[in-house]
Amino acid sequence: MRKFDWRRRLRRLQFTFRHKSFTLVGDEGRPYRRALALGGGFLLILLLLLLSREEPQLMSSPEILAIQDRATLRVGVRNDVPGLNGPEGGLEQALAEALAARVLPDADPDSRLELIEVNTMTMGAKLDDGSVDAVIAMAAAPMAAKYYYSDPYYQDPCLLITLANAPAFQLQNMEIGVVQSNSVRNNPELSLVESYLVTHPFLGLRTRTYASYPDMLEALARGEIRAAAMVESCIGLYQEEYGVVSVDFSFGTVDYAICSPSDASALASVGSLLLQDLEESGGLQSLYQANGLDVSHMPSEEAA
Repeated sequence: MRKFDWRRRLRRLQFTFRHKSFTLVGDEGRPYRRALALGGGFLLILLLLLLSREEPQLMSSPEILAIQDRATLRVGVRNDVPGLNGPEGGLEQALAEALAARVLPDADPDSRLELIEVNTMTMGAKLDDGSVDAVIAMAAAPMAAKYYYSDPYYQDPCLLITLANAPAFQLQNMEIGVVQSNSVRNNPELSLVESYLVTHPFLGLRTRTYASYPDMLEALARGEIRAAAMVESCIGLYQEEYGVVSVDFSFGTVDYAICSPSDASALASVGSLLLQDLEESGGLQSLYQANGLDVSHMPSEEAA
């Protein structure tokens, strides 16, 4: 029996392939065009199938099933920043309502959402002890890495502020006031300022940290510092009392997201799907406009 020489066959195949012309033009390229079209169509169908399965899988997760058994979604919100979360509602409360409708579509609309007041110091504790299922309260990913975050729903510029009657100054060789981080949360404004200082060492800037906005603004009024960093949404809360104005300079944006506990990633993922649908349908822009928010603060694709 003649022995099969696979090496000779392989060399012959390689020779044939090297001398075979490849083109997508004309009749000669028609088979290749068909193959590419079929392959692209198959990949698109596969992608759509994977995406269509994502939400049902999330809805069958233990944390979502527990919420559905309770028939109430508990969301931590603030009520001190008009437009975002004022006493009369705001974007974040509207997103909480939309999230409850998404997770509990068959529950009683009047009882499927429980809003629980939180602030920057209590939101982490309430996530940890299970008092809330999620917070939609100006929470940003730098706050604490142990939590899960959705895609962002609002980009808040971190601006440089000073006293309205202060003389002009150059952003050089000076201290910038900023609220400090603590054991409960990392302050995203501090992270932005420190990142700027690292990339601009030649300016000779330094940070001076304070426990709170009022402490920082009191120091600004005393002349202890000449400027400070604050997110745009909060400047209006202190503008009249302390006479502060923003300078035409931004350290970057703090990107707010739906935040869920460290053991409940599914809820943040459902939040991302909700935000994607709202953005594609124009619903997110409508919520901005209904609450008097500037649509330029809608998240960019890079932030998502």
